[in-house]
Amino acid sequence: MSVRITRRLPGHPKPRQPFQYDQESDVLPVTAHWLLLWAAGHVEQVGLFQGDDRFAGTGRTVTLQASTLGAFDVAGGDGRGSSQRAYDWPAVQAANALALALLSDHLNGGPVEFPEGADKEEQRYARRRLVHVWGCAPGRTAAEAAAMFRAAADPFGG
Repeated sequence: MSVRITRRLPGHPKPRQPFQYDQESDVLPVTAHWLLLWAAGHVEQVGLFQGDDRFAGTGRTVTLQASTLGAFDVAGGDGRGSSQRAYDWPAVQAANALALALLSDHLNGGPVEFPEGADKEEQRYARRRLVHVWGCAPGRTAAEAAAMFRAAADPFGG
């Protein structure tokens, strides 16, 4: 007999249920961990595309890109909100900012350093560029991108 142990992170969108990716979900993560796990699921589901055709095919539109940065944005809510649901926007935005910091620091191999005097928007742009450049590396695969999102979601390995 096997026993399945499922970790539950604070802010889980469906209490008492394990995380499960759903491309049609209009539930937006309010924690960085769930945002990054959703991005990993998105890349696994729709693939990772680079170049001119990255907006073509199932699950890929102008707002639902199948690139690393596009998957991150979609996980954070781009193109997934519903007018029938109330959202805690400050929590969603805080989760997005923390997830971007975790992701870019993970890809950088340590904290991203910014020029002295860089404001929050310049820092955000630099972090997003780092994620974009990593995802555009020749030969980058969906499996690598999903693993990277999961590693950034769980920086302590447990």
